[in-house]
Amino acid sequence: MRRRGGNSLLGWTIWEWPGVLLEAISHGVWERSDGELLDPTPKADGEETTLFLPDRNAVDTGGVVLARRWPLADWPEIAEYTDVCRRVGEAQQQYYPTHGGVPGQVCGPLLRWREDLEAAIIQRQVRESARRGLTKGVALTEAEAASRSSASPDDVEASTALARHLAARGDFGSAFSALIRTVELGGVRASQVREAFLELFEACDDQSMVNEYRRQFAMLLY
Repeated sequence: MRRRGGNSLLGWTIWEWPGVLLEAISHGVWERSDGELLDPTPKADGEETTLFLPDRNAVDTGGVVLARRWPLADWPEIAEYTDVCRRVGEAQQQYYPTHGGVPGQVCGPLLRWREDLEAAIIQRQVRESARRGLTKGVALTEAEAASRSSASPDDVEASTALARHLAARGDFGSAFSALIRTVELGGVRASQVREAFLELFEACDDQSMVNEYRRQFAMLLY
């Protein structure tokens, strides 16, 4: 501003974690005399364009301004993540003015907690993506698959289609049971439904259920 004129404009940089949350970070940019906004702050990832929302009522008091976050999915991991991020911000507000930073014994556990939650959210995204893909390319409707599977337990196409439909709407217990039924009652080799089992293992978020059906599938397989 001293060298080139213009004004300092406060506001919010908006970030999106696709499918997870929106985050608004307090930020300032340079408003040139012709009205163009330029952000002189280097970005760690090298981005050249960001989304900036001006807030002409904002005042820079020299303190830490808490970020604002809006979840994009109703997941407990996201709610916990936003709460931990808020605690990190509050610790910064408390310690930066007097200490110039947050003591490691205060911030360290919070940052590790936040990293663990980030990993959990990414794992949840992978499972949700796998669940959405379960019925991709399946020719039978759930009703058709259920009817055929009930009439002919050895109908692999029907039983795997039924399992995928059930799992896609979250009923993994019935999905696994449908596959086991076609092996035990239909005389089908376990290897014939192996791919469906593996897809369900990847999409299921109940690890105890996955472990139990992995054990049962291994017994059927060998």
